[in-house]
Amino acid sequence: KLLQMSAESIYNNTQQLDLSGAYSYLNTSTTADFSKDYIVIDLSGLKSDLQDAMSVLMTGMVAVRFRTDAEKKTLLVIDEGVAFVRNQERMDFVADASMMGRSLRVAEMICFTHVAEIPEKLSSMLLTNSMCSIILGHGMGSADAERVQRFFKIPGEYMADIVNRPIGDGVLMVGNQVIPMHFTVTDQEMSVLKGTNNTPEKHAPDGGLMLHNSVSDLVVENGFALDEWIENPDPGMMEHLGYEPHLV
Repeated sequence: KLLQMSAESIYNNTQQLDLSGAYSYLNTSTTADFSKDYIVIDLSGLKSDLQDAMSVLMTGMVAVRFRTDAEKKTLLVIDEGVAFVRNQERMDFVADASMMGRSLRVAEMICFTHVAEIPEKLSSMLLTNSMCSIILGHGMGSADAERVQRFFKIPGEYMADIVNRPIGDGVLMVGNQVIPMHFTVTDQEMSVLKGTNNTPEKHAPDGGLMLHNSVSDLVVENGFALDEWIENPDPGMMEHLGYEPHLV
């Protein structure tokens, strides 16, 4: 079947990105800032026909960050690794980050539910280039345990720390060392997961301003402040303190 190359076929494949299309929200200016120290990329809400394209775009943008700031250390964490590496370009990205990331000051952590989900080509590369592995055993039956033992070459005496264990139990493997471990979620981590970790609103003391720390010295030395530098700016309070509004 010949590939149809026409103005009509181009329109049919791109009209959803038009300002009146279903994906018009993608055809706007973005506020994404990849210079930040902490970045979370969540594509789970996208429809399936956009998942691959957007994830390839995002990984490309992240890769550019690696190459443009050679001094910045980066920890790349990928959840649901099996879904991520289904796409060849994304799997190549994981492989490159694992093999060449050290020279770019990039460390990588990728999570899989079962070792059987890891593509054979990728699994050998990850084992060769990984500094350590963490194996958690909650919900692991005997059949899965055998695969895990063969995959990581775990000595038999440590399997009791993996099989049929409570949440948080597992082992840390560093080289030939196998270290039994237990992970516990802190109260703060649990509140973040539940969305209840709200920072109490700070109130300015009587007769004072709550300034962002990074600009407090500048305000004191020069006697002026921008709205963006003040937490919860109040025009009445500013006037009371002797400040006058100016449009700049």
